[in-house]
Amino acid sequence: MPGRKKQRNNDFGAIHIFLGLLIGFFLGSTVVYWQFNRQNDRIIQETVEKVLAIFSDNSSGSGLAIASEESDEESAPDEVNPEINNQLQGSALSFEGTPSNLPGITERETYSLARDKLIHSRVVTVSVPQLPKSESERILDSVLGNTSNNSDEQVFYVEFWESPLNSVGYKMSKTRIVFYGIKIFEMADIYHNQGTFYLSYLNDFYPLEFTNTFKPLIPQNNPVSFHDIRGI
Repeated sequence: MPGRKKQRNNDFGAIHIFLGLLIGFFLGSTVVYWQFNRQNDRIIQETVEKVLAIFSDNSSGSGLAIASEESDEESAPDEVNPEINNQLQGSALSFEGTPSNLPGITERETYSLARDKLIHSRVVTVSVPQLPKSESERILDSVLGNTSNNSDEQVFYVEFWESPLNSVGYKMSKTRIVFYGIKIFEMADIYHNQGTFYLSYLNDFYPLEFTNTFKPLIPQNNPVSFHDIRGI
């Protein structure tokens, strides 16, 4: 009896040890499995967040690219029709050809407006009185037989332009004068008096000076008479 009871106690103790080991194994496996899954869930979550972030960046970038392409398409009307573009470029020549530097607007804005219109052009010969010669110069001319005229002539090619901005002014070189805003060109003429050229227009006189930029026409303020300027 005592031997059998002792053997039963040993068997019972072995079973408890086995059960304890088995339970410990399952508990340990459960903890390891839970930790492993937790790390996997974190990795999966981070991966998903990265994918979503990349997708979001690509979507916004493509949206900007599309918007940029649409903006480029809307801001490039000059290249849609090369023929029209060439005509516009041909209309804005330098001062040596036709006037292009209108005041207060850029070249691109000039294209968007109605172009300047040439309404009249003609050649004008202006009598320029010579400066009085000294006595020695007159004697030398008489000895050499030079017949001096009392005046020289200055020839200008004069153009009258109509501006869409209704500008009133001029540009002037040694051989060309371009007027803006002189609508009744038949009433316009050029005179010279005491070293200054004048535009005579509608009973007013406007002093002129050589300039390659636009200048406004300002009437003569000094009480110079019509006959004084014309030299009559």
